[in-house]
Amino acid sequence: AALQSGVGLVTAFVPESLAPALAAQWPEAMWVGCPETPDGNIAMESGVLIRTKQTRATAMVIGPGLGREPETMALVGDLLRESLVPLVLDADALQPELVELGRAPRVLTPHQGEFDRIMAEQSEGSWPVGAVTVLKGPITRIHDSGTTYHGIDGGPVLARGGSGDILAGLIGGRLAAVPTEPLLAAAQGVVWHGIAADRVARNYGEFAVRTTAVLDELNGALRDE
Repeated sequence: AALQSGVGLVTAFVPESLAPALAAQWPEAMWVGCPETPDGNIAMESGVLIRTKQTRATAMVIGPGLGREPETMALVGDLLRESLVPLVLDADALQPELVELGRAPRVLTPHQGEFDRIMAEQSEGSWPVGAVTVLKGPITRIHDSGTTYHGIDGGPVLARGGSGDILAGLIGGRLAAVPTEPLLAAAQGVVWHGIAADRVARNYGEFAVRTTAVLDELNGALRDE
């Protein structure tokens, strides 16, 4: 999804055992194989590689496929404290102890369960402070500084595992293009994602389709709609 977001260069940090296969499948990205923990997640010493590459980044997405191993979570915490580029936090990066670390602008992309987890200690009806929040659902809500916008596109096509990862990649790519406007990046990603899903539904139906079919409709969504 990030590769198709219009961004100029995508660098992906993955466990080193996975990098060759991923590079063969998507050679357009720069795949950085990271040292692994015994369980196969990204190890703390990967921080050196990530920090070296991060000096050229204009945005960073953290979360999809990350896992919750304590060593990996500790690395993510360090990166969030230090980051100077805007962030998209998704999936396993949406932990209460992580989402408010550091001062970089950020977009959070939780589904309802993840939202409840990160807001467990807050009063009902409140939203994360200091972040643009994309609360995914049948109607996706984009909240920033007391104002909420609604994304109404997508339907049942997006009610599948992996659709949130695609959205995170799209928002991350848009954030790289407009790093000072996280709300705009979030809104662009939500609308684009939803329109592409609607095209999948029209062309192939809503049920017997794979999540990645949305990727095939991204170009048409921009071109025709």
